[in-house]
Amino acid sequence: MRKLFFKLIPTLGLSFALTACTTIRMKYEGEFKTPDGKKGLVKAEKSYDMGNGDSTMCMITGIFLGGYCWYYSVMPTTQQRQTMEADVKEALKENLKTDNFELKTTKNDKLNWEKQEDNLNVEFLVKASLKDKKPAQ
Repeated sequence: MRKLFFKLIPTLGLSFALTACTTIRMKYEGEFKTPDGKKGLVKAEKSYDMGNGDSTMCMITGIFLGGYCWYYSVMPTTQQRQTMEADVKEALKENLKTDNFELKTTKNDKLNWEKQEDNLNVEFLVKASLKDKKPAQ
């Protein structure tokens, strides 16, 4: 009985700590290309509310060897990654003023468990061609 008690204490501590994690902050990095030759990098950070269901289930089942709390170790899930990519595409569409572009994901992962302001950064990699430059006088 005493061994079980000492096993439950860290598990309960973990479950209560994870119940504070109701937000996941994700980081996205990718490369885009438009048909007219614009190329660039897009970097985004966004926080998503996970809802209380995950943290509640973690607290309820945490006493059974971590129970539902193990779900946090696989985050972000495929659905969370797809949501992040869709949000980046929508923001990029507004930024480029077109929805005609290719986007290649290079990074789409969890950053932390904090809720912060969203951030989207688009860097263009287009260099002026030689024919656009005026000759020196």
